Amino acid sequence: MIDLEMKGAEAVLAALEPPLIEEAIIFRFGEMTRFAASITPVRTGAMQRAWKWEAQGWEGRMFIDPSARNPRSGVPVTDYAEEVDQRYGILDKALGLGARMGVEDVEWPIE
Repeated sequence: MIDLEMKGAEAVLAALEPPLIEEAIIFRFGEMTRFAASITPVRTGAMQRAWKWEAQGWEGRMFIDPSARNPRSGVPVTDYAEEVDQRYGILDKALGLGARMGVEDVEWPIE
């Protein structure tokens, strides 16, 4: 789960223009998820395709689709996603991108 905390000027804007901040949150989670997928190592492409996100109002989350399966082995992607992340630092890198956009706090499991 990735949580958002609004800071500084964004918090002021949020008080004035909530729909704009909600759009910014949606944009940020979309960008972070696309980035995570783009740096995920590809063998079958299952984990790369399993990155999903959703945002509603002021909250959002980025996660591995629990129904995603490796097409060769049939193993759920969630069974190995954390290990792949730890090896390649995918969430840390996505969080680095997110931090530049005001997103904080990533922890496993992200499903």
